[in-house]
Amino acid sequence: MGLQAQFLECFPLTIKEITPKILVKCSNMPFLLVNVDRFSRLTSSGRLNDNVALLPLKPPATHPLRPVVASASSSHASGPALARSDKSEVDQLYDNAIAQLGTFVANASSSLDKCASWEEFVCQSHGPPHLQPDLSQIDHPASAFLASLHDHGVPVHFDDPDWTLDQLDKAVSQGCNRSAEVHKEFIAQEMLEFAQDGFWTILPYSKVRGLPGLRLSPAQIKEERDRKPRFISDHRSWGVNDHSIQLAPKECMQFGGALYRLLYKIRHADPAHGPVYMAKFDIKDGFYRLHLRPSHCPRLAIVLPRYEGLPPLIAIPLAITMGWTNSPPTFCTLTETAADVCNDQLYKRHAPPHRLESLATSHDNLNSSLPRN
Repeated sequence: MGLQAQFLECFPLTIKEITPKILVKCSNMPFLLVNVDRFSRLTSSGRLNDNVALLPLKPPATHPLRPVVASASSSHASGPALARSDKSEVDQLYDNAIAQLGTFVANASSSLDKCASWEEFVCQSHGPPHLQPDLSQIDHPASAFLASLHDHGVPVHFDDPDWTLDQLDKAVSQGCNRSAEVHKEFIAQEMLEFAQDGFWTILPYSKVRGLPGLRLSPAQIKEERDRKPRFISDHRSWGVNDHSIQLAPKECMQFGGALYRLLYKIRHADPAHGPVYMAKFDIKDGFYRLHLRPSHCPRLAIVLPRYEGLPPLIAIPLAITMGWTNSPPTFCTLTETAADVCNDQLYKRHAPPHRLESLATSHDNLNSSLPRN
């Protein structure tokens, strides 16, 4: 296992622990906090190279989740020479992210004030839909549903009454998931990127507290091996998923049997065409290509971590989210329809038309030549 995989597997990014850490920066790799004892064993085994820069850390004195750089003479320092700096790269990235986040929130608030309605603000923020306008012309059972998504956006309906102001205030005071607090720096950068791409908008809670239908869910982070953390909207914790009404066709969710279908296709492939190759494609930000209905966006809002110098922030999605129970079936309705249409076209054109097909077609209808009574 390589150096990057070794670190990513053994040391999840956590700052709040009191155990002495060493900040490791590898080429093409995010910062990781590594236990000193474990790091010493790695250095002695010769697994480090010149692409690794080391910064020692000590428990923070002011902010519980913000790393503070220690001096190079720290008693926990080990291995190669440590960088001497009063302000680490992590602190600089954190300060830049918070400054940019504050600027975006101020600009978004100003834009909302200038718009005549919330719907106008949402449409202005995310731009035109990604779906084609002629989906209703597709010969498919889901064409009408997909056309409504293009014209109006994905609806969000519940089977219980709207939240009261007391419920909203309690949710904001409760805050987000602990995993989000640990990764608050990452969330600031990630949400800022999503907001700049038009997938989310971020506003102060005081600005959105009176929006009709507003509901809140805590932010959550899912740590993944060999990849950066994944931001998830935890719509399960506070009942948003439990009360969501299913509107997408259930037939679009096809679980089970995929492995057997693939093995069958491979086993029965014609060897005359050579070996079988398999490919898997991932659509970047696929869920975010389906916009929510503008008036329903506040129903899937997220409570973000608290940031120093900023008011309580609420992230409101402008597209379906990772974590909402209706996102997978809605997205799969789109992808399965596209697969059905492509497969249908490929089946019809698996061979070029015969040179005499136009002449033979005129004789297909045998009843046309029979005399009428």
